[in-house]
Amino acid sequence: MISHELITHAVDLSPLAIPLLMAFSKKTRKIIRERDHNQSVWSGKTENLECAHVTHDKSDPRYDDPSNGRLLTTAEHMWDHINREGRNGLTKEANDWAIIMIWKRFWGLID
Repeated sequence: MISHELITHAVDLSPLAIPLLMAFSKKTRKIIRERDHNQSVWSGKTENLECAHVTHDKSDPRYDDPSNGRLLTTAEHMWDHINREGRNGLTKEANDWAIIMIWKRFWGLID
C-alpha cells in the first residue's frame, strides 16, 4: 500500500508525470476511445476517462497496442492499480508512482 508520506509529497513528482500520461501513443489512445465508445468499459461513465493498460510490461510487443488497453474513469484506473499490484507488469515502486500520478489527476492537481 502507498505510504502517507509518499502521497503527501507526491506534488514534488509532477515533472515525472509526462511518461505516464503519454504511455499510449496518440493514435492508440484514439483507437481505444473509439472502440470503447468514449465510455468506461467497467461502469459506462463518460467523464474523467483515461486509457489504461492491461499490462505495463514494455517488453511486450503489444505494449502500445489497443488490445492492451481499455477506457476507465480516473477512479477506476486508480482502483485497478491498487488492486492489481504485482500483477500488472510494474514493480511495486513504479506502481506506487503510477497510483500517485492517477491520484493527482483525480484531484485535479495535474492534467
